[in-house]
Amino acid sequence: MDIEELKRRIDSLDARLTELEGRGNTDEQMAKIKVGRIVTARDRLVRRYRIFTVVGMLMCAVSVILYQGWRMRFNYP
Repeated sequence: MDIEELKRRIDSLDARLTELEGRGNTDEQMAKIKVGRIVTARDRLVRRYRIFTVVGMLMCAVSVILYQGWRMRFNYP
């Protein structure tokens, strides 16, 4: 990597950092952290697994009910 490429990357990084600092979201993010509304990826994953577990159990029950109805409809033993 040559010096000019390194300078361009540093300038690009500096511009991105300046843009991030200029957005002013830090106060809003700090307020969310203080209130506790920040949801981490782990929290979302736990919630999703819980939902899929409940849906999976319900689908098992629904499939048994539908199978019983299908058996009675077509007089399967």
